Amino acid sequence: MTIQPTIPDQRPRLPDQKRIDWAPVLNPRGPWSALVVAGSSPARVSRNCAGIVYISAPYHAEAQIRGAWRVERSVLMSIRAANEVGRLAACGCTALAPTVQIAEAAHAKVLNDDTPDPLDRVFWDAWSQPILNVAALIAIPDIPGWDRCPMVWRDLRFALAHNLPVHIYGGLQP
Repeated sequence: MTIQPTIPDQRPRLPDQKRIDWAPVLNPRGPWSALVVAGSSPARVSRNCAGIVYISAPYHAEAQIRGAWRVERSVLMSIRAANEVGRLAACGCTALAPTVQIAEAAHAKVLNDDTPDPLDRVFWDAWSQPILNVAALIAIPDIPGWDRCPMVWRDLRFALAHNLPVHIYGGLQP
């Protein structure tokens, strides 16, 4: 009987799910520097992607005030995310932004009362997962709230766990 040596997993530990801390993720000499590009742009994404770009944009925390969904804030977040789809399209990229679909489903709630609650993150996380599964690259545009959004953080963690490149347009100083 031959004993096989075990090779320790050399991958860095994923950032904590419950505590959003961008410093180690954005550190240019950090454990994720091979996957994460800070200060990126649609043009840079187009040079580095041959597939669907998943635009991870904030929604839930930004589309509400003190726990109450606000249509005007939802419209603003949808427009900002749709703008990023357009910017990537202009560079030749096919991009999907679940924020747009979440917001527009909420806006259509006046026509269909069965539409899920736009602030139900558990539902929308599960709903957007198949889109995330087929993405070739995650783009995180510099939309206000990106750095504190739990859904953006969830998308980032998925990308790191699955070796997907992440392009962050903005950037915090590590």
